[in-house]
Amino acid sequence: MLKYVQASTQLQTFQYLKGRMAFTPEQNKTHDQLYKGYLGERKFSTILGKRLTSNCIILFGLLLDSKTNLFQMDCFLIYQNDIFLIEIKNFKGDFYIQNDKWYICSSNKEIKNPLNQLERSTYLLPELLSTYGLRYQVNPYLIFVNDEFTLYNAPQHPSIILPTQINRFVQRLNRISSNMDYRHRKLANQLITSHITKSPYEKLPEYQFSELKRGIFCKSCRSKMLELQPGKMHCQQCSYVESIDSALLRNVLEFNFLFPEKIITTSVIQEWCGIQRTSRTIRRILKRYLGYEPNCSHSYFYLENRTIKL
Repeated sequence: MLKYVQASTQLQTFQYLKGRMAFTPEQNKTHDQLYKGYLGERKFSTILGKRLTSNCIILFGLLLDSKTNLFQMDCFLIYQNDIFLIEIKNFKGDFYIQNDKWYICSSNKEIKNPLNQLERSTYLLPELLSTYGLRYQVNPYLIFVNDEFTLYNAPQHPSIILPTQINRFVQRLNRISSNMDYRHRKLANQLITSHITKSPYEKLPEYQFSELKRGIFCKSCRSKMLELQPGKMHCQQCSYVESIDSALLRNVLEFNFLFPEKIITTSVIQEWCGIQRTSRTIRRILKRYLGYEPNCSHSYFYLENRTIKL
């Protein structure tokens, strides 16, 4: 697996702002949809990790451009002569199809036909591959990963894989004979290199440093955490417990993500995290994990070329 499931920059922005600002109903809806999609990709990734044994390259979450036409796919499986193009849906509840239109049973509300996006990507991917001088058989699939999903009036569509069919789908993949070489890895690297990290169509909340709430926010539920015992941060909402070092550094990473133009100083992080700790203690924790640039007038920390394991 060359490209693992990762939260998009849009989802990360929403996640790091959650708790620090009030979202509008539309922003809450966007966040929930992004997060649900991310969980769906993670679930399918786990299934493949446990059950897929055939020789292939797996890529997740690519946003690509074919002749100024953007298309996004949740998962690519590259085999010797084939590419499986997979759109993952984490729908929950009862849905039905009528006259090729998709509806939610509880409200009869029409939703976008997920097959349309898949068909568009199935057209654009070969077009993109041709610019690399390559031709592959492209096999599109729409996979529903949530066990609590039901689709009434479902057609016998070769591209639709329902939750009860996923195991058999993976078993079919495992029967594919596939000899991989450097050309397939080169293609995977080309696709990864072509990945567009930020979509021009994504909508992000507007925010300012001065307007965001201060504090250390829970990794799990984004409630504000308290230091109820020495060296430990506790979330009273979900009971999540985290060391002060981990909690502080995690919020430093969030700060750096949201404000990449701002320098990281002891005083800024002390304000951002809103914890009653001496500047000496905060400086000690930062110096342990971050790069440090001493300066008589303005010392600061940096994250460049450093990996922090929390």
